[in-house]
Amino acid sequence: MRYELICFCEIDKEAVKSYCAIHNADESKNLGDIETVYAKDIEPFNFMVGGTPCQDFSIGGARKGSIWECRNCGNEYNPLTVNADRRKCCPECGSEEIQKTRSSLLCEWLRILKYIRPDVAIYENVKNIMSSSFERTFSMFLYELESYGYNVYYGVLNSKGYGIPQNRERIYVVIIKKSIDNGKFNFPAQEYNYGRLNDFLLPPDMSKFYESDIPGIYIDGSIKPSVRKIYERDLEKIISSEKEMYQCRTESGFQDCKVGITVAPTLRAGNPHTAVFDGTRIRKLIPIENVVLMGFEKGDYMKMKSAGVSDAQIYKQTGNSIVVNVLVSIYKQLNDAMPYLFENIRLGSFFSGIGAFEKAFLVMDN
Repeated sequence: MRYELICFCEIDKEAVKSYCAIHNADESKNLGDIETVYAKDIEPFNFMVGGTPCQDFSIGGARKGSIWECRNCGNEYNPLTVNADRRKCCPECGSEEIQKTRSSLLCEWLRILKYIRPDVAIYENVKNIMSSSFERTFSMFLYELESYGYNVYYGVLNSKGYGIPQNRERIYVVIIKKSIDNGKFNFPAQEYNYGRLNDFLLPPDMSKFYESDIPGIYIDGSIKPSVRKIYERDLEKIISSEKEMYQCRTESGFQDCKVGITVAPTLRAGNPHTAVFDGTRIRKLIPIENVVLMGFEKGDYMKMKSAGVSDAQIYKQTGNSIVVNVLVSIYKQLNDAMPYLFENIRLGSFFSGIGAFEKAFLVMDN
């Protein structure tokens, strides 16, 4: 589906290289650091997408949430409790010297949306933003969107429910102007029509991908006896199973999930050591596998490499990305409910990464 890119917003220079290469975009469209962007200087758009940094909401992160701390008086506060027009100043002393968490950049996303007022917006983050630790922040986020004249729909979707053999749960928020919302949108059902992980894997042609520093695994891919039970507890049973029931390793241990034999269930940002058992030994995913396991194409990997992006950066960028297949399903459901939203897409993309939202538009009609 065609769209006109009005702007994208990404501070990571290597991610900008990948974005421009994959989407044939001019780097001049990049707004850069969102905190320095004046909304009045942005050309209007009607479709807004983005997922703000998740580190401070994530279970595996610092879990500081969206708290701001005044460098002047030490006051800590949640910026969503302050009126948007006065948010940049400490409510205690008025200072603008504020120490912010990365995840509090959702306030900047709200600032742009409030000024531009697109017809529709889609937001993504880790599902832990809905946990008891951050439910107040999430509720205030939704309330603020509603106060700007939007209906808000949200749900947790898992990529393994949309054809990608990866256990990756994320929350998606669909935001539609009340004046144009017909109330027919529902999140797409998760079909759990998995591809097998082995169908996404390629034969590594370089031995370095077997030279693992994954704890408990030797360079040749074999497993140290002391940890063999952890990795191979049920592998023999699984491999011989007629139903091809595979195992995902989760925080609570191994679980049957028909996804693929994998030692790590998700692609994590900056972690190239997501590992797979290929039938004989455990190895790292190769970079091109990371790319296709996020719903991008092999050709996108070649474009990234041609732009001079290193494998280390590709591991990081794919781990930070969003699964394209899930976005495609959301777009299709939204298009079925309200096709007029897709008639003339002028796109504003924020925290763009390698452009999963944009890629989903391109594959939507396939």
